[in-house]
Amino acid sequence: MSVLSEDRLGLMMRATRAAVLPAHKAATSRRVMLLISAIVLMGLADLACTLIYMTTVGLPEANPIARWLAEFGSSRAVVAFKLLTMGLCCLCLYMGRTERRMEMCAWACTAILLTLSFHWIGFNRSITEHTNLIAYLADPNPCPRIAGVHLRGPDNWVRIED
Repeated sequence: MSVLSEDRLGLMMRATRAAVLPAHKAATSRRVMLLISAIVLMGLADLACTLIYMTTVGLPEANPIARWLAEFGSSRAVVAFKLLTMGLCCLCLYMGRTERRMEMCAWACTAILLTLSFHWIGFNRSITEHTNLIAYLADPNPCPRIAGVHLRGPDNWVRIED
């Protein structure tokens, strides 16, 4: 019994994979894998920004499930939720990576996260303009009335105190 060299074995494995997948499916698979990588990176950046603001001054959380977890849970619950949803999304895309419709789904997910990334860029740029408002909203015991007007923060404002 002869032992195959690593070079020869690698060449055989590549040839076998190429024989299994037609060229257009292999190309689709490569694009989906690149998009999954982009989804993971942008998702982790979103998670980092969310945690930074949620654990300091707070932020308006648009996702009702993440908002509920932050209000009644902890930062670990928010991290687990965001990682679970990101993982399920990427797993689904990975499982169907050779299908054209899954590539369209991957492009849609990438576009959504890219839009969210631009939102974070705008939010971070404008944060200095709203320092007084954020300080008021971040205060756990705000003054209920200012100049005779009842003020309260938006219903989606979330701050975690772990």
